[in-house]
Amino acid sequence: MKYLLILLLAVSAFAESIISPITTKFSEANKYFGAAVKSSLLSTDTNYRNCLKDVAIITPEFEFKWIKIEPNRGTYDFVATDTIVNFCRNNNILLRGHSIMSSDEVLPLWLRDTSLSLSLIHI
Repeated sequence: MKYLLILLLAVSAFAESIISPITTKFSEANKYFGAAVKSSLLSTDTNYRNCLKDVAIITPEFEFKWIKIEPNRGTYDFVATDTIVNFCRNNNILLRGHSIMSSDEVLPLWLRDTSLSLSLIHI
């Protein structure tokens, strides 16, 4: 048993010395290996978090869209965004944002009201 443990440790050390993480391969080419993430899975799924260990950059799926940040006029919800930001900070992962709105589908329902939309045009 003692020799088996020594052999396993030697093989493990050798493997780590010749196989670099995928992020290293990408960074050598001045590129980032990344993933789109969902905050609810970051909060609840250990396997999901573990799959992100070699990621250099993260982009949120929809958590940074206006519909998620301000679901009701004047009521803000940053729980999902904070989950992603904290995960990135704690794991030294870059965070890539994207547009707060890209189509009508990501506009909050309260903003889709025609009279309100017309009044906002004048602001």
